[in-house]
Amino acid sequence: MIGSTLLTTGRPRAAAVCLAALLVAASGTVRAQETATDAALPLRGAVDDLPEDGTAMKAEDNGPARKSALPQLARPPAPEPLPRPDVPPAPGVPEKETSRSEMDAVMVSETDPLARDPLETKGIRVGGFILRPSLEVDGVHSDNVNQTETDRVSAFGLRVAPSLRLRSNWVRHELSVSVNGEFLTWKNGGGKDTALSADARLRVDMRRTTQVIAEATYELGEEDTTPKRLQHDLLLKGTLAHEMGRVRVEVSAGAGRTFYTAPLSGGSSGSDDDYTVPEVSLRVSKQSGSILRPYLELGADMRIHDRRRDDAGLERDSKGAYLEAGIGFSPSAIWSGYLGVRAVVRDYDDPSLQSVLGAGLVGELMWRPTRLTEVRLQSSFDIDETTDAGVSGVRKYRLTLTPRHALRRNIIVKGTLGLEYSDYVGSTDHELVLTGGAEIAWRFWRDHELVAAYSIERQWSTLADGDYLENRIMLGLRFRI
Repeated sequence: MIGSTLLTTGRPRAAAVCLAALLVAASGTVRAQETATDAALPLRGAVDDLPEDGTAMKAEDNGPARKSALPQLARPPAPEPLPRPDVPPAPGVPEKETSRSEMDAVMVSETDPLARDPLETKGIRVGGFILRPSLEVDGVHSDNVNQTETDRVSAFGLRVAPSLRLRSNWVRHELSVSVNGEFLTWKNGGGKDTALSADARLRVDMRRTTQVIAEATYELGEEDTTPKRLQHDLLLKGTLAHEMGRVRVEVSAGAGRTFYTAPLSGGSSGSDDDYTVPEVSLRVSKQSGSILRPYLELGADMRIHDRRRDDAGLERDSKGAYLEAGIGFSPSAIWSGYLGVRAVVRDYDDPSLQSVLGAGLVGELMWRPTRLTEVRLQSSFDIDETTDAGVSGVRKYRLTLTPRHALRRNIIVKGTLGLEYSDYVGSTDHELVLTGGAEIAWRFWRDHELVAAYSIERQWSTLADGDYLENRIMLGLRFRI
């Protein structure tokens, strides 16, 4: 108002001075109001005014709500630690890509002693390898040691079961070796039972997408014949695997050998039944990138006997082929496995032996609901050899369920439930075997365990005197590292 009056009266210089004075006064008023407001609020960035835990101040305690000097970022809850089992992946299932949450879980399980898998031993570090030996000695009682339908004989025995596992801890390549044995000596005319298995696997990473795998397996067991014979199964196999994007191609070639010898308790050699099996296979599977990964495998083999004709005058040499298709899956660290259908055909050189054709489910399912529990379900199908007159081969279907749970870190419970069906092609004979068992192991001192187990085996057979029922009880000590 004053400035406009001076302008109208013709005094411009006096008007300019008055306007400048008004602007200075207004600026001083605004600054005074800001100073009063800052005095009512804590200084920006003052740590002494924040709670001790560094969280944001509440609006009701500090006047108007504003951003904290130390903002807290929203974080999802940490995943439950899951174990990383020391077993090879299920056959046919390529390893999937590890997600960030699973990597965090593995890091927790490796750094936190309480999060480690209580079902696995620590082992001994030998250079770049982890060695896990064990030895079990048990007293055994059987109510039908000869597994007969009549004239059941009870017997006591001594069981010795050594075991050895070796696995590399290399950055590249991998070598694993496993040896398991069981030697059982019976009193009261029960004789001896022998079983042994060994396998070795070497993986060489030629390139990031190319691998060479060499495998060797050996199994020793006793036939259910009179007199008993020891059966040896040896397999040598080489595989070349190459990844093309998300597709993995595996080409394998190998040779197997099956032969018989007299057991330690006596008997005759079965060299007339010895045979060699050269084999080849091709497998194509989808790599990681999805929950379901289909695969397709086909192969062929020959069974060449040392003798052209057996004691019955039959030519047992044969040619076989198989086709297997299925899906591997691993939606999470809790579930993994594969499921497929396997079709097998085998043709024999002798015209009196009919060709065998069969199909069955194959697969392996692993369920780990917690780091203390795991459940494994396995299924298989194949056509086995036989020396029975007039019988071409034996279709064998197997199904096994194996749960395991740790009641405490030093008390572990295991179970077994198995079913095996044998169909003798060329006759009306068949067999059904049901097995079950339970075991509890209590680690009472360092690496020493007290083991108690019970097992039952029941067979129904159309063969003469083929039915039997056997119950076994075992109690002993196990030492493992």
